[in-house]
Amino acid sequence: LSRGDWRSCRDLVFNLKCWQLWHQYDVAAIPAELLRRMKEVALRTYLLKFHTHYASLGVESLCGMFELPVEAAHNVLNKMIISKEFMGSWQNVLDGTPEQKQAVHIYHVEPTPLQRLAISFADKATQFGRNNVNLTN
Repeated sequence: LSRGDWRSCRDLVFNLKCWQLWHQYDVAAIPAELLRRMKEVALRTYLLKFHTHYASLGVESLCGMFELPVEAAHNVLNKMIISKEFMGSWQNVLDGTPEQKQAVHIYHVEPTPLQRLAISFADKATQFGRNNVNLTN
C-alpha cells in the first residue's frame, strides 16, 4: 500500500483462507467495503509518499489509478488538505474541452528553522538510542 498498489493488497487479503469460512454467512458487503477502504488508504499513502514529486494532480487521473469514484477521491483529498497532511488547494483546469476538470495544486513548503532543528534533534536522539543498544549488546 505504501506505493499505492492496492491491487496487490486486494489479492493478498482476498486470497486468505479465512474468507472460505465466511461463505456460509450472508456477508457480501464486507469485501466490497474492505476493497473501498483499501483503495482510499492506497490513495492516501500514495499522496503522502509522492506529493513532493508533483506540482498538481488531476482528480480524474487519481480516480483512474485507484478506480475510485470522483466523490471518494474528493473526500480523501479534502481530509488531507484540511488536516494539513500536505499543503494544497483545488483548481479548475481548462484544457479546451467544454467540461471543466479539477486538479489539486500542491504547495511545496520548506521547513522552518525550528522544524529543521527538531528534525536534527530527532535524528541525533535516534542515533543515540541505537548506540546505546549496540553498547549493551
